[in-house]
Amino acid sequence: MVIAVDGPSAVGKSTVSRRVADAVGLPHLDTGSTYRAAAMAAYEAGIDLDDAAAVVSAVDDADIDIVEGVVIVNGVDVTGELRSDEVTAASSRVATLPTVRARVVTLQREWVERHGGSAVVEGRDIGTVVFPNAPVKIFLTARPEIRAARRSGDAEAAEKPTDQVAAELAARDQRDSSREASPLKPADDAVIVDTSDLSLDEVTERALTLVDEARAPKLAALLDAHTPPTIALTEILRGVVRSADPALVERVNLGWHGLGYHHPVAGYVCGIFPGADEVRLGFEHGVELPDPEGLFADEGTQVRYVVLSEWTESARTALGDLVDAAVEFSSR
Repeated sequence: MVIAVDGPSAVGKSTVSRRVADAVGLPHLDTGSTYRAAAMAAYEAGIDLDDAAAVVSAVDDADIDIVEGVVIVNGVDVTGELRSDEVTAASSRVATLPTVRARVVTLQREWVERHGGSAVVEGRDIGTVVFPNAPVKIFLTARPEIRAARRSGDAEAAEKPTDQVAAELAARDQRDSSREASPLKPADDAVIVDTSDLSLDEVTERALTLVDEARAPKLAALLDAHTPPTIALTEILRGVVRSADPALVERVNLGWHGLGYHHPVAGYVCGIFPGADEVRLGFEHGVELPDPEGLFADEGTQVRYVVLSEWTESARTALGDLVDAAVEFSSR
């Protein structure tokens, strides 16, 4: 699963993206760093930054990688240098060149592919160009004065007056949104989140909710396809859930049947498992399922599961009743 987070500068993109990546256990890619790394490679090669062919050649000749947020160019950690005025100016120039953007987009896609095909990817054209089929597309925005105030607190703008920062942000927005190649704009199917009056926790929670909503139907289809109908529980179990909390029928039972059910022949347990600190949905005893979207976590080879953290508190009582009903029913 690729989670695309787009938006202009100073809207909380990087912080929210890193938080989401940590929460869902996916790698994080700041695509702005890839353009800065490409610009540094060209700048250090001493070529004309307006010569697209020469810049692309410099990028092809360079070894560019990002390892856990550390940007490496030709074996050297250049993370601390990427925010310098020289590299920032060079990046702004080369990022407007269509052929350079196409080459860097290839680098970004290759990076995600090397990391298992799933990542939280932030930038300005992720949902529109880099990963147009991403199942989660979030476009963050904020009012100009809010963005200027936030950017003024950053180290790279610490000594600049707020009105100058605001003018620089406006100029960057104009340049990014009007360029011919990959202009800054929300994807048609992106969810736009105005972060002006939201805390980082609130924005992160909104993003994680969108991730959960995107995963649910994929998980439902996966489990429907690989759960034998012989292990389906009866409607009495749905009735227990419905009586405890009607919302859980739609929210927790993601389209499959088998809560707390032990298959008498295959010998495995499948279901929704309420624990002290979390509710899990998955299979135990080594059942192997294809997992192309990276939905499942693993504990050795014995458990494959998804943590339903959003529903833990509301689900615990109802799921306890449901498991009790399953035990009672199976003893008849």
